[in-house]
Amino acid sequence: MNTDEKTPSPTDPSSWSWARARELEGTLAQGKDLGVWGITYQRIIRGWGWLGLAHKDGAVEWPIRTPPSETDERAKPFRTTFYYRANNAHEVLDADARNHHTTAAFRVTEPWRTTPQGLLDFNQSKLRTIAGHNLGVHPPFFLSPCPREWRGRRDFLVSSNTWGRDWGNGGWAAISYDFFDREMYEAWTCWTGYDSPPHLRFPKLYGSGIQHVSWSLPGDSHIQFRILDIVDADTDNRLAWGFACVRGGEFCIEEIFVKPQARRRGFGTQILRALCVEAMKNWGLPIRVFVPWADVNNPESIDRVVRFLRKSEFGFDKSPVPSAPFCALFRQGSDHAPAFKLPPIPAAPLSDAAHPTVNWGALKDKYEASTEFALIAQDVFAQHAETLKRLA
Repeated sequence: MNTDEKTPSPTDPSSWSWARARELEGTLAQGKDLGVWGITYQRIIRGWGWLGLAHKDGAVEWPIRTPPSETDERAKPFRTTFYYRANNAHEVLDADARNHHTTAAFRVTEPWRTTPQGLLDFNQSKLRTIAGHNLGVHPPFFLSPCPREWRGRRDFLVSSNTWGRDWGNGGWAAISYDFFDREMYEAWTCWTGYDSPPHLRFPKLYGSGIQHVSWSLPGDSHIQFRILDIVDADTDNRLAWGFACVRGGEFCIEEIFVKPQARRRGFGTQILRALCVEAMKNWGLPIRVFVPWADVNNPESIDRVVRFLRKSEFGFDKSPVPSAPFCALFRQGSDHAPAFKLPPIPAAPLSDAAHPTVNWGALKDKYEASTEFALIAQDVFAQHAETLKRLA
């Protein structure tokens, strides 16, 4: 791990931010190396903050019952500004041009074990899932190694993987655009903000009490961003937020999140309806809500999401992008959410070169599906680092 790293990413399960993400998903008691959904990590580093291992109190000792709350204040200066979906490789390029960092999740299958020079350019739709894995992805640059076969090509992304230098091209992967677009099932782009110019940061708060802060961030010809935050100005606590963007002729609501301690106060409904009013008054575009994987990982969660959206006159439709199990359309669509197959939660990554190689025989397929929602058994992703040390 690069301890000077400024861009927060889920690189070490020993970090305070990782523990907070595990707590939010309710899996803190299941061991250090269980994975988390990408959006859960993004929610933590925006709402609570980011502390890497180089920061004071950035590391935690496992087993742990709850992350130390006194560390929250130290993490606040490193809260990120914004995050949004990357739905394909070209949107990763656009994000990189804005200096935003993208992390994407993929199913790991057997060809990953022996792929020459880390080339990810094969069809794995019919292959057995071994695990889920997150990769930080970006366009090639002068320091990233290029596979010999792809010299002269530019239609691929690269990633410095966390599986040691014996894997791939000195630890690097090269991901074709086609592979990314076909195999990626969750990708989030992070706008850090805390190290940005003032006009690109979270707005300064004035006054006291609970405040509704509606603001925007500059996009480009492809996308425009709208943000609504509910903040306790007295404690500088971001209680709830919603993100929307104008993309592809639609007003897309990418995220609505309310912190656990602020729920059942109507904040989520207020954000959803405020964004809908803005869409109708200012844009006149169809409204689409994207539901993230992390919010539908069991039937009870699905029921809550469906009831929340239906009371605001939304119907349901299949998702046009891989990073959402389904979508909701304002005053359109079905009364019932479509069935879907839940992909594997991205496993906890190895974090440094001390792990010299990936133990493929230990990445056993514990992928178990229910009849309707293809739920993943809780032990699928248990103790990722330990499984990588064992040979079958």
